Amino acid sequence: MTFEEAQALQLSGRYSDLLRAAVREQVAAREAGRADDELRWTLWAAKACRYVGRTFEGMAHAAHAALRADGLGRRDLLAEAVYVQALLLKVDRKHDEAIATLDRAIELLPPETPDFLRAVFELDRAELSVDAGRLEEAHAALTRGAARVQLLENTRLLAWTLYLRAQLEKASTAAGMLSGAHSIAHSIDCPELEWQILWRLADCMHRVWDFEAEDDCARKALAILKRMAEPLSEGDREAFWRQGARAPFFEYVRLRFGEQEAPAPSPDAPGVDPSQLPWWDPTLMPAFVQESLKSGVRFQGNGRGGTGGG
Repeated sequence: MTFEEAQALQLSGRYSDLLRAAVREQVAAREAGRADDELRWTLWAAKACRYVGRTFEGMAHAAHAALRADGLGRRDLLAEAVYVQALLLKVDRKHDEAIATLDRAIELLPPETPDFLRAVFELDRAELSVDAGRLEEAHAALTRGAARVQLLENTRLLAWTLYLRAQLEKASTAAGMLSGAHSIAHSIDCPELEWQILWRLADCMHRVWDFEAEDDCARKALAILKRMAEPLSEGDREAFWRQGARAPFFEYVRLRFGEQEAPAPSPDAPGVDPSQLPWWDPTLMPAFVQESLKSGVRFQGNGRGGTGGG
């Protein structure tokens, strides 16, 4: 397996497949004496553990990767290992500790770090700050990350940026941003980001008293998570539902729809069409995205990272 194939598994939400492949490649690299590859596959194993919900196992992989990277003098990979540790702390909702760890990862990034990776780190910093209620810090990190995203013209990072920006806006403005983010996330098959966007849309609909739209968005988000959880073992499936933002979402679903959970939407249920929402404003999208939406071209997912991948 290549690192590009591993990335594709992550973005499509196939976390159990990613974990198995990463551990297999990690062992093969170690036996072949390929230290750099072993380190990179250890990082992929840690990322997969994070998404599945195996927090302690993920921390062990990330700590091992940090030690190996430090020993090899690979500051770039050390920064990534510390970054993954921050995301795993986020899973346990240790927000202040996660922010401090992520700040250390950002400091470790060498000067030659690509804009893409810096954008990912800053967007995750913004998301962590939102979760911790540190909104001024969220604004600052999002501004730094968004500036790099605009230069990169990366569609997945753009969707993630809109999703984060919406959480700092009023409900009427947020709904338009989230609808645009959903259009992109859905078109590039990024389920981890898509279900979270739908949950935020449900919250926006609740705040404007559109409870039918709220239920529709919530059910669609739940259906995405059920599809992602289906291939997991029973133990991993339980951990999956307790992971990070999924735990409060599942509690929200239980309270709103009852103990039996919400039914999945029917196969022919209409998707969220941003152009039909009264708050939709296509001018929020950069020109290259507006043209793609008009022509009906499907976006190509690119990149790696947090919700948008972290």
